[in-house]
Amino acid sequence: MLNSIAEYYDDYEDNGLWVIDDNGEVKGAISAVKKDENLAQLRLFCIHESLQSKGYGNRLLEIAMDFCRKMNYTHVILWTVDICSEARHLYSKFGFELTETKENTEWADYKMTEEKWEVELE
Repeated sequence: MLNSIAEYYDDYEDNGLWVIDDNGEVKGAISAVKKDENLAQLRLFCIHESLQSKGYGNRLLEIAMDFCRKMNYTHVILWTVDICSEARHLYSKFGFELTETKENTEWADYKMTEEKWEVELE
């Protein structure tokens, strides 16, 4: 996770990082990281369970996508895992489509499937 945060500071003019602060506690986050001139990757997208289903995820994704448009990124990707199925409706709402899957056994003592979601911006 620290590597993801460090990416933001590597090029903070072209990257964005937003957090939900709930009385001094971070309860959610999302970042947009420049991968090349036209490509951004969304990272660190998470919402504390106490705030889920209250519109916070939608708002963070909206802010990140607005930033990507402002920065003239034409392609946005994100990687997630199949156990994070609750956010799929948000990805679809913002035009993302599932384009790739691959099995992962490195991050946990059980198998999970990584999912790549992509969207082209106008």
